[in-house]
Amino acid sequence: MNSPSAWVCDKCSDEVTVEKGLVAARRDSHGLFQDWRIVHNGQCAPAENAGYTFSVELERMVGQDGLSHLLSFLSAGPLQSPDPASPSPSEEIGNFDAYVDIFRRLQTPFYEKARRRFEDPEVQEQFHEANAAYTYEVANLESIAKGLN
Repeated sequence: MNSPSAWVCDKCSDEVTVEKGLVAARRDSHGLFQDWRIVHNGQCAPAENAGYTFSVELERMVGQDGLSHLLSFLSAGPLQSPDPASPSPSEEIGNFDAYVDIFRRLQTPFYEKARRRFEDPEVQEQFHEANAAYTYEVANLESIAKGLN
């Protein structure tokens, strides 16, 4: 299964490709990551003075290495020595649902296209009784995404 290869820019709504994209997040007043975005690198990149102090090229956040990068926000892993004085990486995520959304956008095939239809009444009706895992299975996301054609 391939990783996604194109996204919708969260600033201008044009298509973003791996080579021209950036993933950004801002830290809130408590130092927690918030407002995850996929944008064009350069013209659409959010300003650091708005708190967007984290940014990384989109190509580093997709595929197997991207999966590793995204997981490092949840856990340092068994090869890292935990520092009892430091918070665990997951404690730095302010809105966990927003983090999972950016994770799915970057890693799950058809999620980016399907998410544009999540509020459609027919999609809501189809999945209103489904469990959280079933809703985001690739075959279901592909079905939702193809409804856009």
